[in-house]
Amino acid sequence: MAKTTSSLPASITIDPKKCRIRIFKGTLHQLGDPDFIQFLVNPKAMCVAIRAVRDLIPPMESHKIIKKTFASSNSVEVYSRPFVFGLCKLIGDLDTNSLYRISGAIIPSEDIAVFPLITITKSSLGDRYHE
Repeated sequence: MAKTTSSLPASITIDPKKCRIRIFKGTLHQLGDPDFIQFLVNPKAMCVAIRAVRDLIPPMESHKIIKKTFASSNSVEVYSRPFVFGLCKLIGDLDTNSLYRISGAIIPSEDIAVFPLITITKSSLGDRYHE
């Protein structure tokens, strides 16, 4: 599928209680609907990135996008206690009973979505079930 260059906003949510990262369909579509993704963190720049992976790399370094789930949901969920706890530590004290949305931008030429952690906003618990 060809990559889009639309200006649709890219966003992810972090759910510390469930150790979950939710990546919305629009973000994945803008990355060209990859089979695998890789999470990258730059603590100095205070940003997180999701990179579309086209080539096979070791499984510990990437997450497979299950197309069946992807087709029937508005998002893809990745569960990782170490990653979410690491983000929480980097960001600072986050309420584990809340959801957090992080906004970012797609860089099509790099197959990457970048999310500055300064864009983090707290969502209500009701959003957990209506995203």
